Amino acid sequence: MFNLSRRISAFASNRSGNFTMTFALSVVAVLGAAGSALDYSRIYQARNGMATALDAGVMAVAAELNEKDMTKEEIEVYLDAFVSSNMDAENPVKDGYKLTDINVDYTAQQVSARISGDVPLTLMGVLGWKFMPVAMASTTQFGTNLSEVAMTFDVTGSMSGTKLASLKNAAKEGISILLDVNTPTRERIRISMVPYASSVNAGSLKQYVFSQSSGFIGPNPVYGESYTIPADGCSTERTGTEQYASAGPDKAAVNRDWRVSKCPGVAVEPLTSDAALLMTAIDKFSASGTTAGQIGIQWAWYTISPQWAPYLPEDSKPGAYAKELRKYAIIMTDGEFNTAYADVPQKQSVSSQSTKSMTYAKALCKNMKDEGIEIFAVGFDLKQKSAIDTLKDCASPDQGGVQYFYSATTGDELVEAYRTIAQRIKTVRLIN
Repeated sequence: MFNLSRRISAFASNRSGNFTMTFALSVVAVLGAAGSALDYSRIYQARNGMATALDAGVMAVAAELNEKDMTKEEIEVYLDAFVSSNMDAENPVKDGYKLTDINVDYTAQQVSARISGDVPLTLMGVLGWKFMPVAMASTTQFGTNLSEVAMTFDVTGSMSGTKLASLKNAAKEGISILLDVNTPTRERIRISMVPYASSVNAGSLKQYVFSQSSGFIGPNPVYGESYTIPADGCSTERTGTEQYASAGPDKAAVNRDWRVSKCPGVAVEPLTSDAALLMTAIDKFSASGTTAGQIGIQWAWYTISPQWAPYLPEDSKPGAYAKELRKYAIIMTDGEFNTAYADVPQKQSVSSQSTKSMTYAKALCKNMKDEGIEIFAVGFDLKQKSAIDTLKDCASPDQGGVQYFYSATTGDELVEAYRTIAQRIKTVRLIN
């Protein structure tokens, strides 16, 4: 039987030529390379973990400072607690890091800190290197950021009665908090609004929607081509290659499926800082229809996408993606998305398409997040696991003490969810 260890021993004991020296040097080289790789991996793990934990800590402090005063000692304790809780248990410096240079600049509205630690080395220790010092800094902006916020509202039949009244209160609370930071000479936040049910009312943007006839096959027309504009402004999903994109109507118009019977009485409101305008529209919400949440998400994206800027009113044009401008979407529903039109055969019911509707919603959310849009998701009295899972999937991952998925069961909890989201949007921006 082939015995590997015996062959290696024989090779190592061979005295002919320079076999012994060659073997010894080879072993040293192999072990050295392996040791270096292992130690580099540990350093990389430690550095990434430290950076993530420090970013989470300074963002959490910034969020707290926007809501209350904190002493120097309170800031240090709060920062250390957040760094520790966000440090992976396997991080080599988990129990030996140091926080220094903790500073709050109230003029610039910035929180900064530095983290350092010594990463224990393994085989590289043979060469005399027992530890590798690792350090990095992080700075976070607190106070009010320049932001664009797209808010979707479920106004389906299941929202009738006290639930709709609770939504109106919550929506007004969130909008008031957000727009309160604006002054006549400084506009920091603008909000767009998209009520949805079994469709969306495109309102003043209906010229970018074409009425899709029964049996329609082929690419959507583009803006400027001849097509029929829906008189009622109703809009369904865009179909074709741009279904999950925010491309402007120069690439493809948005569909108005022929099977739509009605759409919300309140239309899409592009970005605005006019609180009275938004409040008046919210007062007009009425509940009816089924739940095509993906259409609401689609239009929310359009209202804050730079690709739609040429087609929106001057005061409502979204800005280009930049670190100075944060873009958010707030998605709200009280039930499972269950209505879809795209790729649904003519003889099938569009209001029994929960799988398609939720799949479309998730695809849109993913692409929005990939573009840098942060998504908050609010479930109101949700019962179905599929609905909860869809919202959780759409929501951005929690970071730096910022929660992105909320579940409310009462009107008071819904108001608190919108209040918290609005405060968070006003607060934190990671600089480095």
